[in-house]
Amino acid sequence: MRRDRKRCVVDGCANHLFLDVHHLDPLSEGGRHDPERMAVLCGAHHRAAHAGRLTIDGSATEGFSFRHADGGRYGEPPRAAAIELAAQAFGALRNLGFQASRARALVDAVMRAGGADDLESLLRRALHAS
Repeated sequence: MRRDRKRCVVDGCANHLFLDVHHLDPLSEGGRHDPERMAVLCGAHHRAAHAGRLTIDGSATEGFSFRHADGGRYGEPPRAAAIELAAQAFGALRNLGFQASRARALVDAVMRAGGADDLESLLRRALHAS
């Protein structure tokens, strides 16, 4: 909290209320309490990260980078339909038993490669990549 000045670290967000410490590498997947891979997030951004609508990469030393689920850089206008589609695919992969980090990586790969027009296509491409 001190390192991140008790503020959400997401670009453009200065929220200093209702903060959480987010593990970029989930504890449930073997992540550790490594300060380099932890970030202070406001409640809204923390929920978005766990829902698959916000992707966070990097480290505290190198700096964190933020992307919408559609692959666009955070701060650019989001494409709501693509973000919702990616979030649905993320949830579906989680329900199929994929760990959060693997599900996020598969959806990210498809979205960076041009995305998909519908949920079925996105899931097929993600499963094919697995």
